[in-house]
Amino acid sequence: MNKQSLQPIIEKLESLFSKFNEKFYNNELQTPVITVSPDTTKGAYGWCTAWKAWSIALIALFYAAVAAVNHFAGTTVSATGIICGAFMVALAFIGNIFVALWNLVVEMGERHERVESI
Repeated sequence: MNKQSLQPIIEKLESLFSKFNEKFYNNELQTPVITVSPDTTKGAYGWCTAWKAWSIALIALFYAAVAAVNHFAGTTVSATGIICGAFMVALAFIGNIFVALWNLVVEMGERHERVESI
């Protein structure tokens, strides 16, 4: 397998962005973080964002940790799937709180109607 480094391409993208930022935006744009993860079966996955670098570092660390677990455990767990699953659990939890509150309001209304009818 021929392994090529993506570093020259990433450096060229960063250079182009710097020139674009300087010429059109007076260097006011935040420098993006470019992440490339090689996929040995299909090529590479790339991602570029202008978020703060520390948040990207945390996400990259999480992906690296999942990749390490997959490598050593021989599993194929998806880091994106874990993140999406965590969001779905959080949304379900918040949704259930609203449902419980709505049920409480309805129950209080029903009790109020029963008390008035006596």
